[in-house]
Amino acid sequence: MRKILYSLLIIAFTQQLSAQNLDSTSASINNPQISLSGFVDIFYAYDFNRPPNHIRQYFLFNHNRHNQFNLNLGAIQLDVDGDQYRARLALMAGTYAQDNYADEEPLLKSVLEAYAGVALNSSRTLWLDAGIFESHIGFEYVHSDKNFTLTHSLVAENTPYFLSGARLTWEVNPQLTLAGLVTNGWQRIARPLFNQTPGLGTQVLYQSRSGIEFNWSTFLSNDFPDQEARRFIYNNFYVQSDLNQKLTFTAGFDIGLQQSAAASSEYDAWYVPTAILHYQINPEWAIAARMEAFHDQQEVIIIRPAGTGINLRGYSLNIDRKIGDAVSIRTEFRYFTNEEATFLRWNEDLVETSRSNLAWVTSLAVRIPEMRLSR
Repeated sequence: MRKILYSLLIIAFTQQLSAQNLDSTSASINNPQISLSGFVDIFYAYDFNRPPNHIRQYFLFNHNRHNQFNLNLGAIQLDVDGDQYRARLALMAGTYAQDNYADEEPLLKSVLEAYAGVALNSSRTLWLDAGIFESHIGFEYVHSDKNFTLTHSLVAENTPYFLSGARLTWEVNPQLTLAGLVTNGWQRIARPLFNQTPGLGTQVLYQSRSGIEFNWSTFLSNDFPDQEARRFIYNNFYVQSDLNQKLTFTAGFDIGLQQSAAASSEYDAWYVPTAILHYQINPEWAIAARMEAFHDQQEVIIIRPAGTGINLRGYSLNIDRKIGDAVSIRTEFRYFTNEEATFLRWNEDLVETSRSNLAWVTSLAVRIPEMRLSR
């Protein structure tokens, strides 16, 4: 990881020196814009169920270490933007990488994004990208400071953060964007063994002039070996609206279907409603409240240790302080309940089950401003 970062910085510095020796006119035509940026998110979480192994819930993959300071995500990103092409290489470290890339090859566990793209028309509204890139599903981003809540919603934690494959994006007009994807599967870089089924995705994103955003994303795949294939269909809907200059409302509803068994005509279903209200008090302070649920009775996505179904409810409240454009200090209280006692609670040497879980999470995130390395 360290050698890769050093090499990246040397290449970028060399490119900057070369650009300074070129004529400004020819440089603007022939040379791409190259920029370097970064992000660091340090967090502390206290789970009142006090897990002794410091791992919080099995369905959370961000900010999920109990009673310790840790790095959720540290990333460095190199972007190249040419006249008719673009590329991105982003490398990372942290508990996000450990938990979400656990099944990937060791060399790939440090890759947040790595893709190259080409514009298929002169107006740069039709792009074909290939590589590893962020998922088209959902309204939340990997970088926590871009989201209205500090922790990621249940729907984000249990849908892909990244995909690998090819993506065709068409900006029909300033309001409407369409996308189609062919991938190696549901949050996978490498295709699973004995599986030759590609994942297929679509996206329709409409942003009205009045500030309302509508999104419909789909995903069709099979995550089992081909001889045991089970068709998998997922739909993600959300709407986000600025109710006024300070108040923003987000509502999402996701539903998935998977064949109960290979070649079966019956399907297991799960669904996830989410609602977030965000209030910007002033340029420095903001608060947000979230209500969410995750219903997965057949445990297609979330598998309980006891195996008796998931019917989660979640509630959270957070307050944010922003210092300039770079620094975010955020605190959140998050509470979960389940219909059955699914949460383990430790009391000294005794372990009991509980229907609820409360946690407190705080984060210091710093966004390293973009540095231009070419002219």
